Amino acid sequence: MTEPGDTQSAAPETEPQAEEDFTAPPRWPAAPAGTGSKLGRQRKGRSRFVAALLSIPGMSALLAAPAPQPDLPANRRSRLLAAFLSFIWPGLGQLYARRRISALIFGVPVLVAALWLVLQLTNGLDYFVASFLIDSFALTFVIGGLVFGVWRVASMIHAYATTGPRRRPGRRDSGVLAVLLLIVVVVSAEIVNYSWSTYRFDVDVPNNVLVQSQPTGGAPFVPVVTPVPTPGWTPPAIYAVPSATPGATPTPPPSHRLTILLTGMDWTTGRDHALNDAIMLVSLDTKTNKVSMISVPRDTAYFDFYYGGIAGPNTKINSLVTLWSQGKLTAPDPPLTAFAKEVGFLVGVKVDYYAAINMVGFTDLVDRLGGICIYNAKAINDPSTGTFIGSGNVCLDGATTMLYVRSRHNGGSDYVRAGRQQQVLLAVAHKMATARGLSVLPSLLSMAATMIQTNFPLKTVRDYVSIVQHLGDGDVTQCVLGPPYNYHPDSALTKGAWTSRLKLSRVAQLSVYTYGSDSRYYGMEGIVPAACGKSA
Repeated sequence: MTEPGDTQSAAPETEPQAEEDFTAPPRWPAAPAGTGSKLGRQRKGRSRFVAALLSIPGMSALLAAPAPQPDLPANRRSRLLAAFLSFIWPGLGQLYARRRISALIFGVPVLVAALWLVLQLTNGLDYFVASFLIDSFALTFVIGGLVFGVWRVASMIHAYATTGPRRRPGRRDSGVLAVLLLIVVVVSAEIVNYSWSTYRFDVDVPNNVLVQSQPTGGAPFVPVVTPVPTPGWTPPAIYAVPSATPGATPTPPPSHRLTILLTGMDWTTGRDHALNDAIMLVSLDTKTNKVSMISVPRDTAYFDFYYGGIAGPNTKINSLVTLWSQGKLTAPDPPLTAFAKEVGFLVGVKVDYYAAINMVGFTDLVDRLGGICIYNAKAINDPSTGTFIGSGNVCLDGATTMLYVRSRHNGGSDYVRAGRQQQVLLAVAHKMATARGLSVLPSLLSMAATMIQTNFPLKTVRDYVSIVQHLGDGDVTQCVLGPPYNYHPDSALTKGAWTSRLKLSRVAQLSVYTYGSDSRYYGMEGIVPAACGKSA
């Protein structure tokens, strides 16, 4: 018997259960006496809520399912697996160790960088590679390669150090971690090496000088016009420049053409100066996606200067750059710019840029590529140089490549040699795009940076990548301005020197056929377009 006001109450009786039944209404423990009707209302509300919850289809089965086992704590997880996951992607190891904040810190910056990289690749791999010719783009990858390498190493070490039991790791785990770290360092070093090589190339080539713009004596280069008369000799009528009929020349449409002069400067043994022994115009029509290559014979003489005057009968075109740079001839432009304008003037097309290549280093460049393979139409057996090159498909090293383009054996005239130069140029370009070429790209760029002088803006290369990608065999035409585009004058007129002179009437026909309205001969009276080697 209890006294009034006594708060003690007997414990409610409960029936023993063998297994907890989640489907039955819950049994709430008895509340202490005196809590009043408020607790009763709470019990009633909770019972209704549980009943409503259990009325949802499938909820009873879900509540009756056994509870999942708890995850392993971080100190019981594999530290080596955590490091490997961060090797795959920074932050994954931290996520595996249940360190979500650290996972975000390491993973999100890499994710942002990866998205930017994917964006750069949307225009194609070739466009992406050509973008490295922009110095700021290459420098971005130099810095990014360094940061990415350090970031991956830090993520791996952090994941390894903060996961697993707090005891000294075994040799096996430490060895595997060291191998993974070494892989990261090597890959990052290669990225930085390639990027730095292209960056140095981008910076060095525009500043590289093969030809000085001042005479060797130090006097300033004065751009004046100095015609070179040829007393007592008049060029034959076939040489004459076609004259335009006033009012008959149509206005050409806007140009869609990019034309570059490629010239090889050769310092052979015994010379105290360089000669431009390879003279080639490469023109890309961005409207038709066609490429033309026209070579001018190096012994071409007695021609008009683009700024007025005539070169003498013994003044060969391959010596102009040296004569201008030494002050023996003058021109209104620096030597290589003047040379590009002169060749374009004769062939009949505006030359946008030039690229001069020092052929002395060309041998080493071909060797670094592992040689090139070409098709030799006729075997060469030259006892004077001890050179034998069989016919058919042959592979050449650097030294043999130079002998191939220089040999006069078996009809190796200047015209044949000019054709071989075009052939070798295409073979080198093809080899540079192979796995072998890409594997030695840093050293190739380092060599090329000292061999090339150009005014071509490297940052625009990627604008032409899509066109070059789709070039087929029929999209590239080649021609050498030998006969019937030139002739050899009587040696008595040249004091025994071997020279050639262009037949500009024939050159004009080829020029209009090749360049269309972009040719300076376009619309001239009597000029009928004709393909290479064809007569109108």
